[in-house]
Amino acid sequence: MTTYDVLLSYDINSSNDNVNSAVKDAMRKKGHSDRFTYNKEVFYLPNTNLWKKNIDVETAIKDIRKCVEDYNALNKTNHTVERGIATPFSNWWALYGKPYTSVHPAPVKD
Repeated sequence: MTTYDVLLSYDINSSNDNVNSAVKDAMRKKGHSDRFTYNKEVFYLPNTNLWKKNIDVETAIKDIRKCVEDYNALNKTNHTVERGIATPFSNWWALYGKPYTSVHPAPVKD
């Protein structure tokens, strides 16, 4: 499979920010990030968007599904990835965004 710098955008069927934070933390452990640096400037991606270098688009989707499955197993919940897209991340224009102000709390059951 061809690898790229991949941008992943997804929605999880939970309004609980703790679920999204826990899944995002798990994705970070797999090497995904919610920010990147370009020309010494840090760009912060929107809340449920991540990127990763040198990955194929199918694996990016598999990663988010696996992290949600692992969250469910640990917390005895039944969340799903409702929608998502992984696409090569190139030829972009962006707003810098502000650093996130909330600390990612520990996972909780909902």
